[in-house]
Amino acid sequence: IARAEVDAWAADVAHYRPGGIDSVAAMALRVHAFYEQLMLAPEPECVIVCHAGTMRLFAARQLGLVPAAMAQHAATHAHAIAYAAVVTLDCV
Repeated sequence: IARAEVDAWAADVAHYRPGGIDSVAAMALRVHAFYEQLMLAPEPECVIVCHAGTMRLFAARQLGLVPAAMAQHAATHAHAIAYAAVVTLDCV
């Protein structure tokens, strides 16, 4: 990864678009929308297979944060999600 790319990402982790793909902020909007739809289900129990970034956004949403705050939280708080970890969230 070019140094300029790393510097650009470090300057704005929540909004930087690596390689022109989605930013953490854009991903937070999608995670938030999915979470809201899931909570409308009669029995909102499910298994979600995803990467750690998405897990971090779900955890931030569980804290009651709105998408912008979810992105900022996920981008600025350290995590300890191990490779192939199972994370359980009680979203009631």
